[in-house]
Formats: sequence, C-alpha cells, structure tokens
Amino acid sequence: MRPIKLTMTAFGPYAGSVTVDFSKFGEKGLFLITGDTGAGKTTIFDGITFALYGETSGSVREPDSLRSGYAGPDTETSVQLDFRYAGKRYSVTRSPRYERPKKRGEGTSLHPATAELTMPDGQVITSIKSVNEKLEEIIGLTAQQFSQVAMIAQGDFQKLLLAESKERQRIFTTLFSTEDFARFTDLLRSMESEARAQKESLFQEIQLQQSQIELPDELRPDPEKWQSIIGSPYNWEELSPLLNKAITADQAAEKALGASAAENEEMRAGLAAAVKTGEELNARLDKLEMTRQELALQKLRTAEMEETERRLTLAVAAEKVRPEAEGCVRAAKRLKEAAQSLQNSADELTLAQKVMEKAERALGLQEKNIPQQNRLTGEVQMLEKTRPQFERLESQMQLQKKLEQERKQLISKVNSLICRQEEEQGKISGMKMSEQQLRPVPAKLAAEQANLSRARQLAALTARIVGAVKTYRETIRERDKVQAIAKSDLKFWEQTQKTLADVRTRFFAHQAGFLASSLTEGQPCPVCGSAHHPSPAPLPDGAPSEEELKKAETAEKDSGRRSTESSRKSGELAAKVGEMEKNLLISVEGAYGQSVPLEQISPFLKEQESAINAQIEQLEKNCNDLESKAARLASLTEEIGKRETALKEVSASLETERQNLQDASGKLQAANAGVNEIRAQLPCQSPEELEKLIARRRQTLTRLEQDLQTARTEREKAATALSASQSKNASCQEERQKAETDYRQAVDRYREALTSAGFPDKEAYIAARLQPETARQMKKELDDWNQLTLRLKASCETLSEETKDQPRADIAGLSAALDAASGKGERLRAEQSVVYRRRENNLRIYQCLTDKAPAFAKAAAEHARLLRLYQTASGGLVGKRRLSFETFVQAAYFEEVIREANRRLRVMSAGQYKLLRTDEKTGASQTGLALNVLDHYTGKVRSVKTLSGGETFMASLALALGLSDVISRSSGGIKLDTMFIDEGFGTLDSDSLELALGILSEVSAGDHLVGIISHVSELSSRIENKIVVRKTASGSVIKS
Repeated sequence: MRPIKLTMTAFGPYAGSVTVDFSKFGEKGLFLITGDTGAGKTTIFDGITFALYGETSGSVREPDSLRSGYAGPDTETSVQLDFRYAGKRYSVTRSPRYERPKKRGEGTSLHPATAELTMPDGQVITSIKSVNEKLEEIIGLTAQQFSQVAMIAQGDFQKLLLAESKERQRIFTTLFSTEDFARFTDLLRSMESEARAQKESLFQEIQLQQSQIELPDELRPDPEKWQSIIGSPYNWEELSPLLNKAITADQAAEKALGASAAENEEMRAGLAAAVKTGEELNARLDKLEMTRQELALQKLRTAEMEETERRLTLAVAAEKVRPEAEGCVRAAKRLKEAAQSLQNSADELTLAQKVMEKAERALGLQEKNIPQQNRLTGEVQMLEKTRPQFERLESQMQLQKKLEQERKQLISKVNSLICRQEEEQGKISGMKMSEQQLRPVPAKLAAEQANLSRARQLAALTARIVGAVKTYRETIRERDKVQAIAKSDLKFWEQTQKTLADVRTRFFAHQAGFLASSLTEGQPCPVCGSAHHPSPAPLPDGAPSEEELKKAETAEKDSGRRSTESSRKSGELAAKVGEMEKNLLISVEGAYGQSVPLEQISPFLKEQESAINAQIEQLEKNCNDLESKAARLASLTEEIGKRETALKEVSASLETERQNLQDASGKLQAANAGVNEIRAQLPCQSPEELEKLIARRRQTLTRLEQDLQTARTEREKAATALSASQSKNASCQEERQKAETDYRQAVDRYREALTSAGFPDKEAYIAARLQPETARQMKKELDDWNQLTLRLKASCETLSEETKDQPRADIAGLSAALDAASGKGERLRAEQSVVYRRRENNLRIYQCLTDKAPAFAKAAAEHARLLRLYQTASGGLVGKRRLSFETFVQAAYFEEVIREANRRLRVMSAGQYKLLRTDEKTGASQTGLALNVLDHYTGKVRSVKTLSGGETFMASLALALGLSDVISRSSGGIKLDTMFIDEGFGTLDSDSLELALGILSEVSAGDHLVGIISHVSELSSRIENKIVVRKTASGSVIKS
C-alpha cells in the first residue's frame, strides 16, 4: 500500500483543509516529517490510519474526539486518502462522529460517522461496515497489524525490546493472531475435562450399582472378598456369573413362595366372609335394643314439648303488636329531640345578638380614624414628589466622583512624567560619562588585534618547527635501527662466507679422497698424470653433498645482498639526518632571531611555545574585553540618541497633562457646588432614607385601612348570623309542636293493638315476646322431637321383624382364626416381596452393568488419550520441555523476527551486538520468549536492559523493522510500500545516526518510502524531502 495524497479537514490540530502530496517524494527513499512539538506530525499517520480503518494509530484518542478544536462551526471534519495497491488506485473518505452547533436555532446536533470508498473501476461503496470489510480485504491487515507494520509509533520503540516475557507473549498473541492455538489448547482442556467427567460419572455409577447388589446368603462370598469385587469397576468378568446365578436362584424361590401364598389366601377369604356375616347380625340386634331405649326417653319429654308449643302461640300474637309499640317509642324519641333543638336555637340567638352589638361598637371606633388616613395619604404623595431630586443628586455625585477620579489620575500621570523626566535625564548623564570613558577603545582594539595576528602566525610557525623536530627524532631512531640492522647483516654475511669456505674445503677433500681411492699403481693419475702414487689423499668421513654446497653458496649470496642493501639505506638515512639538522638550525634562527645549539632546540621550542600560547591567551582575552567595550560604546551612542528623543516626548506630555489637571480641578469645584445646592432642598440625606420614610407612612396607612375594612366585614358577618339564628328558632318551635301531636297519636294506636291481640296490659305483652332466634330454636326443637319419635317407632318395628328368633354370632373365635391366616399370608408375601425386589434389583443392575462396564473401559481409554494431548499442548508433560503450543508457535515467529533484526543490528552496531532468544523459566514452565544480547567485543551474553539509550534505540529499531518484515510475510505476502518511524533519533550520536540512516536507506531502496517523524535538526540537513508542520494560534499548517 502506497499513499498518494492525504487531505485532512478540521482534523486534529488542523483547523482548515491541509493536503500532503506523497507522490512528490517519488517511488523510494527517505522523507522527513518535522516541525514544532505538538503541532501534529504524528497526526499525519493518524489520518492515514483513520481513513483506512476508522481508528487512530494509538490508544489515546477515540475517533469521536478527532474534530479540531480550531475548526469553525460550518467546517465539516473529514479525511480523504488516495492510495495505490497492487498497481490499482483507490480513494477513501471518512468523517468521524462529532457534535456541531445547529445551523438554525441554539444547541448542538450530532454529525454521524460516514465512509465512502471509490474502487479502481469507479464503483462507490458507502456503508461503513462494507467499507471496513473491503479495505481490510484489499490491504490484508487489521488496524492493529497495520499500525505495527507501517508505523513504529512514538513511545513504542522499547516496549517490545524491554518487555517481560509474559508481556511479550500478550503482544505476540495480538500481532501474530496466535489466539487460535490458545483456543485449541483450551478446547483440548475442555474435551479432557468432559472426558474425565464422563469417566468419573461412569465410575461413580458403576460403583453405585455394584454397591446395591444383594446376593442370597447361600451364594454370598466372605465379606472381604465381596468388598474387593464390588469396590472396583474393573471386576465385571468375575461379578457377572455370580450375579446371573443369584437371579436364577431367586426366580425358583419366588415361584415356591407364590404357591404357598395362594393356598393360604383361599382359607383366609372363607374366614373373612363368616366374620362379616356374624358382625352384621350382632349389629342389628344391638341397634334394636338401642332404638327401644331412645323411644322411652322421647316419651319422658311430652309435657315439656306441650309447654313449648303454648309459648310459641303467645309469641306469634305478640309479634302482631310489636310494630305499634316500636312506633310509640320512636315518636317519644322525636319529641325529646325537638325539645332539645328548640333550647339550642334559643341559646344561639342570644349569642348572635351579643356578637352584633360588639361588631357595631368596633366599627364606630375605626370610622373615627378616617381623618388620619387622609393626612397620611397627603404626606406620602408629597414625599414621592422628592424622588427626582435624589436622582439629580445621584447624577451630580457620579459626575463629582468621575471628576475626582480624573483629577487623581492626572495628578498620578503628572507625577509619573516628572519621575520619568528626572530618570531619563539621570540616565542620559550617566551614559554620556560612560561614552566618554570608552572613546579610546576602538584604537586599542585595532592594536591588540594586530598583536594577536602576529602571535598566532608565530604560534603556527612554532608548531611546524616542533613537527619538524619530531620528524627529525623519528628519522634518527630509524637511522640507528637501520645501522644496527646493517651491522647485523654484515656480521651474518661474514659468517656465511666462512661457512661456505668450510663446506667447499670438505667437499673438495672428499672428491680428492674418492679419486685417490680409485688410483692403481702404474696407472696415470687423472689429475696430475703421474703413474706412481706415494701419498694418496685419504677419504674423509661426513663430507657435505653437492646439494649442501649449493645451499651454502645461495645463503652466502642472499646475506651479501641484504648486507649491501642495509648499508645503502643506512648511508641514505645518515645523509637525511644531516640535512634535517641544517634546516632546523636555519628555521629556529629565522623565527626567533637567535642561534640555538641543536641539543637545546627542543627545550627552547617548548619554552617558546608556552610563552606564545600564554601571550595569545592574554591577547584573546584583551581583544574580547575590548570588543565587548566597543560594542558597549556603539550601544551607548545609539541608546543616548533614543533616550534624548524620549526625554523630549516626556517633557511635551508633562506640559499637556499639567494643563489637563488645571481644567479638571475647575470642573470638580463646579460639581461640588451643585451637590451642596441639591442636598439643601431634600427632606433627608439619602434615597434610602426617603424610601424608608415613605414605607413607614404607607405601612401606617395600610394598617388603618385594613382595620376599618375588617370592622365592616365583621359587622356584616354578625348581622347575617343573627338573622339565621332567628329563622332557626322559629323553625324549631314548629317542629316541637308537630312532635307532640305525633306522640299522642302513636300511644292511641299501641293501646288498640294490645286489646286486639288479647293482652290485658302492657306487662303481659312484654312477657309474651320472644327474640326471633329464640322462637326459631324452640320451634325447631318441637319439630325435631315429633320427627324423631315417629322415626324410632318405625325402626323398632323393622328390626324386630329382621332378627326374629336368631341368636348372637361368636365373633371372637372367628376373628382369631382370621388373624392367624392373615399373619401367615403377610409373612409369605413379605418373603416373596424380598425375593422379588432382590431379583428385580439384581436383574436391573446386571442389565445396567452389561452396558456400563464396556462404556467405562472405553471412556477411560479416551480420557487417557485426551489428557496426554492436553498436557502436550499446554506444556504439562512430565519429563518434557514445559512449553505451551501457543508459546511454541510464538517462539518460532520470534526467531524469525530476531533473525531479521540481527541482520540490521549487526550493521547499526558495527558488528558489536547480536540479539538472542532464551528459554526463560517462569515458575514450573518456560516461556521461550526471553531476550538477551551478545556483545561480540566482550564475548559475554547480558540482558537487553543493560544497553545504553542509543544502543537501546538501535536494538528497538532493528527489532521493530524485523517485526514489520515477519508480519508482512505472515499476512499472506502483504506489500506495504511506505513506512513511518516516529521519534527516537535524539538519543544517537552522529556515527550511530549515520548507521541508522544507512539501514533505513537500505529499507527504502527496494521501491519503499520511509517517513521519519522527528524534530532532530541534524536529520533536517541530511534528508532533502520534507514535510514541515507549524503550530499557529489558529491551528497547525503544513509546508512541504
């Protein structure tokens, strides 16, 4: 992915629209993004990331907060990026969600987030989700991967290098998407857990089933053996035949018990029928006896029932009189209530008359205050007319205060100008004195600068002579060394000459002896021709060979050549030393005007060099002092001119302000006179006092008016109440008369009703009355007695006919025989039930274990297999390397990253450092992600945390570039043609900076653009292509 053009509007620190044209930088190479701190250098990369993914490169700012604080309300926030990928051009435009002022009315409205992607064929995609999915498909990287590959972000240089292994593991999980391997391990753990749970469930179920097995006593083994059999789920083969045998035995026993139980049940049923028939006969005989007894008791209550019937007849007659009696009571009650109401209304009428008299007296008192109310009203109106006078006074006092303030300000200005005038005059006087003292300085400076120039020339000449002395001494040492070599070579040559002479003598002696050994007397000698040989030469032992003779001759020639050459060099150096001595003596005499012996030249030059340096130092100090004084002189001359001009301006201003002060004093006197005149006409000192006076008058007036109105209201209320009481009293008198008439009529009707019902008097009526509930109970009791008597007579007749001439049955004997048969039947059924339940239980267990035992064996094998797989994936195998599957994969990626990083670190550190991955132990496991560094200079391995600041930056940069390479490869051959590096170069010295730039140049050489975000000034001079970001009061701007 290569960006072509980026346009940001109201984005981050950029208030308006800014455009970055990346196409101007070509297809490869370095470019620099530099500028003020906080101006928005990193925001350029944020803009690219936001355009592609709707997110920023860091975690500090959310997309909702990207709108520029400098932007105007009508400017929309957006980012447009034109980029090329795989030779095709795309354009994407995004706007974040943000609040903006409403175009109409007050308040804000929410601007929604939008996205638009234009494809190479012109197709436009507008849905945010569709744009995000399409861009991630095109680029092949998530937002986080893109930020790691395309941007080495500010503050993140050292995070991966210095992170602990656990933190590095979390980082790699995100970068290389290794969470699938962790999920795979979790899946294995879940599968292992499920398999273990299934095995344990089957184990517990089998143990439960086996513990419930019941064997007949004759088949049960001894307890210890039995517990060992049922205590393990692995004994099914031994348990199966034993359980099958128990089931067969219980089937036979159950059949025998069933036959015995059927025979006993037939006998028990016959006895039960006989008991039932006897019990029914005895029950009828008992019932007949009881019925006869009850009938005799009923006859004893005949007189009581006749009296009850008489009382009920009188109560019915009394009920006919009851309405008239109750009406008489009600009439008496109404008469009493009417008399009481009449008395109450008479009391109320008396009270109302007294209240009326009191209200009329109070009204008369209040009407006497009406003249005082009229007087207060006039006073309030008069006081209110004085309000404008106070307003005039306030206005005049404001003018007075303003003029007084102006006068004080003018006095302050005049005093200040006088001080300034005196101060300027004093400063000008002092400056002129200093100027007079500094006037000789320029001439002194020129003289000292000439002396300094001559001293520096002599110092340079002295340095050349010192160098010549050094060369002279080195030449002497070389001459002495060559002379020693020449002497040694000469001595060696003389030795080889002697050796050669000795070898030749012995060689030729051997030749003579060999020839003599072949002479025969009488035969001529091949050398001298003599036929007689009186003293032939002997044949010596250990004679040298011809080859040894040649070697000695060669050695003599070589040593002769070396001796000649070293002698020649020695002579040349001796001549050179003589020439140098001559030149040194001439140079010293020419420089210092005196002859100096050769052996004293070095101390003389040292003394002269020291003196000259001291002279130069003093002269430089003098020149610096004089230059400062000369600059001071020029500054004083200029400053005197400026201050004299300023003094004139101050004097003119002082005269003007004095005239203004005089005018202001006159105006203030006039304002004071006006204030005094108005105050003399006012009834009080201030508007507040006037308002308080008016308020008091109004308060008194309001109180009098309210009291008069209250008195009138109370009199009207009293009159109304008196009228109502009079009407009520008349009505009550009429009600009492009507109640007396009604009462007399009710008494007459009551007396007539008593006579008609047959009651001689009131007391007989009252005695005959019954409560309704009592009458109902008495009637019910009479009816129940009559019905029971009739029923008992009928029952006696029926039972006598049914039991005629029959004796009572022997129920006790029959019941004893029945109980014996029933007990035997229950015992047989219980035994049969025990055998049945045991057989059914064992059969159920047999069928269950037939399925569960093989299932348990299969589940145990599956759990063992999954447990080993999980332990392998989680690094939990005993005796093996304790490394999880995810960490193993991350370690492989890490090795690739380190290999790529070392390729660049080797160049940046000049071959000194190499990164190494180590298997760091954490508790009982190993991470495999620890990082150390090998120092080739010392041969030692140490922690990366011991690197210096510059070394840490180089290692971090190398690791980041390596990480970028590996992520690109691991993302399916993703090709990113542009990379950004944010800050960190300030920690490097010039050499390390040169090496780092070399590495980045190498990265950018293969059709790559590398952008460096930095404020280091040295980078600005080295990198030609630049984007300069400047901060202004109205937002940042970009210059490229």
